[in-house]
Amino acid sequence: MAERKLYMIKEFNIVNTATYDDTAHKVEKLKKINFFFGSNGSGKTTISRFLCNPENYPQSSISWTNNPTSRCVYNSDFIEQNFVAAEQMPGIFTLGAQEADTIKKINDTKEALDIAEKKLVSINRELNGDDNSIGKRKELSDLLHQYQTNLWKVKQELDQCNSPLVYGLEGFRGSKEKYMTNLLSIYQSSRKPVLTKEGLESKAKQAYTQEAEMLEEIEVANSTKLLSYETEAILQKKVIGKDDVDIASLIKKLNNSDWVTQGVTYIEHSEGKCPFCQRDLPQDFSEQITEYFDDTYKTDMQMIKNLLAGYKNESRIYLSYYHEIQKKGCSYLDIARLKSLVSLLEKTINENIYLLENKVSYSSNPIVLTSLKSLITEIEALIGEANSAIRKNNDFVKNLSDEKKKLSEDIWNYTVNVSKSDIEDYLSRKASIENEIQALETDKINTQKEAAELRSKLSSLESELTSVKPTLTGINALLSSFGFTGFKLDLADDNHSYKIIRDNGKEAKKTLSEGEKNFVTFLYFFYLLRGSQSETGFNDEKVVVIDDPVSSLDNDILFIVSSLVRDMFESIVKDTGSIKQIIILSHNIYFYKEVSLTLGLNRTMTNQFAYWTIRKSNGKSTIVNHLHNPVKSTYEMLWDDVRQAKNNPITANTITIQNTLRRILEHYFKLLGGVALKDIPKQFVGEDIPVCRALISWTNSGSHSEFDDYHYSEIDSDSLERYLNVFQRIFEQSNSIEHYNMMMKISDNFEEENDNGQA
Repeated sequence: MAERKLYMIKEFNIVNTATYDDTAHKVEKLKKINFFFGSNGSGKTTISRFLCNPENYPQSSISWTNNPTSRCVYNSDFIEQNFVAAEQMPGIFTLGAQEADTIKKINDTKEALDIAEKKLVSINRELNGDDNSIGKRKELSDLLHQYQTNLWKVKQELDQCNSPLVYGLEGFRGSKEKYMTNLLSIYQSSRKPVLTKEGLESKAKQAYTQEAEMLEEIEVANSTKLLSYETEAILQKKVIGKDDVDIASLIKKLNNSDWVTQGVTYIEHSEGKCPFCQRDLPQDFSEQITEYFDDTYKTDMQMIKNLLAGYKNESRIYLSYYHEIQKKGCSYLDIARLKSLVSLLEKTINENIYLLENKVSYSSNPIVLTSLKSLITEIEALIGEANSAIRKNNDFVKNLSDEKKKLSEDIWNYTVNVSKSDIEDYLSRKASIENEIQALETDKINTQKEAAELRSKLSSLESELTSVKPTLTGINALLSSFGFTGFKLDLADDNHSYKIIRDNGKEAKKTLSEGEKNFVTFLYFFYLLRGSQSETGFNDEKVVVIDDPVSSLDNDILFIVSSLVRDMFESIVKDTGSIKQIIILSHNIYFYKEVSLTLGLNRTMTNQFAYWTIRKSNGKSTIVNHLHNPVKSTYEMLWDDVRQAKNNPITANTITIQNTLRRILEHYFKLLGGVALKDIPKQFVGEDIPVCRALISWTNSGSHSEFDDYHYSEIDSDSLERYLNVFQRIFEQSNSIEHYNMMMKISDNFEEENDNGQA
């Protein structure tokens, strides 16, 4: 057999409803059998309504030892719903006395259903957790949050170093959840090769942090003419005079053509003398010199001079162009490299100019210019690289929107690659937990299906054995045995509900007295605890709440009702029936004493008794827990009010205290003490005399008369103290102070009952 669980209310807290203020009114350590005593209007019915429908009291709370179970509540609302407002009383289905085999099947099915439901509880605990475990769903949620934080660190690092890559993550920079979702989506799709961080940052800087603009390509300076000078034949030619002139043989012999050329310029200023030795020159010397330096010579010399001038001019233009390029600058051109190459080129050109100038002076010497080709090639290659980057920039600018999209994809691929190990770890652990959840969900569905099938089977089996007739027969038998012969229950036309009829068959509901109505309604409730208003569920666990079941009942019926209630105690304590706990609320001292009587009960049962009193002062209710039964007798209850007023005047009910004092004096002096009170006022002085007379005059108004409203006039705190003092002195003057001390629990040999204090 499956182990039976304890289904009962552990505690409840009623707050901010009816006469209960916003202070917590917590009732703790409820037992299986619980008694609440309080006067009419103190707040008992509010408790019964709250326990019946706690969902209607959102500020209050209720706690169970196990899962909540059904509550069966008897109060004025139950009477209204099932007797006053109902056309007919719903039938109560109970088990019949049919074959034992079906009953065994019912019990076996309930046991199997209990096992299935426990399994569902276990599955739900694994899925959703409890006080001792977090559950797989929470584990999955925690895993997600953990890796959202881990993966977010990559983005945070980019932020901290002001990397332009963060602009490619736009739209996901403010949400860990969205960021991780996109990472996983990209990871699981086909990804492109990952670019380096440096390369991505360069492109990102261009796309996101710089103003995008179209740039002109850098033209390459024309070097054709400058380079052509290097191959001129005149550079290798020995430019000298005419060979067939007489002087030529000497010049050739001395190899001093360049010396002669330079000296000739002085002849016209030497007045016929040699500009070197100052001797007279031969008469035809000028003609020979002129003939020696003929037109060919002159032409060659002019070519050399023109080459020098051209070389200077072309090199100046070429160098000036690249100097200007250096000044303008370009983000895609390596200016430092260009400057170095141009400087080297300029040095080489100057060296070539020096050679050319020497050629002019010494035309007979062949020269070879240092070629500029390699340097110019390097410069042009450098310009070519810059132009290639410029073309890419221009293409990028033309298609900036598409380029940004492609760049963003590349940046996301980079972040995915950086986070790859974390992503793979998360997906692996996530898949493992999800597989466990899926297995549990599948098991849950199968178990729910099994439980549903068992419930259907149980319903079918129960419907075979249940009937509304046993309840009708039982209630009518009780009515007859208790002397209620003027009416009885009968089946209504639908054969599933009851109606109340007279002996002549006429309906009697509208002609019942208040006491008859309350009694038959309680009997109906009593049988409902054994059955159900449907064909199933008669054996469901129940918590029973009974609120003042004896209104308008005479003492005999009141005793019957209390006996019926007490009959439930044994099965509740032993857990042999469907009722797991009972809560009884009453204002009737006689009923309360009868139902809470411990005489004849064993300690196992009385250990399951718990006691509370409900008091209302200044319109506010309080609930007080007691270790022992606080209700001994009406007379003791009156003294409780006096003790409360004496010890804590603020909470005293200043409207009813006068009547309480009067009833004590009446009860003790007239019924028990046999003391004449008429002469006692003479023993008082001053303002105490009228107070004493008022108290004593009340006792003369009649022991059993109904008090009129004027007897309940409210007194102030000063008057309360005076009345209590005079009340005590009446006992002193009548030599009954020992009784006063005993009832006020200030006697040396009286041990005050211990309370737990306000709940």
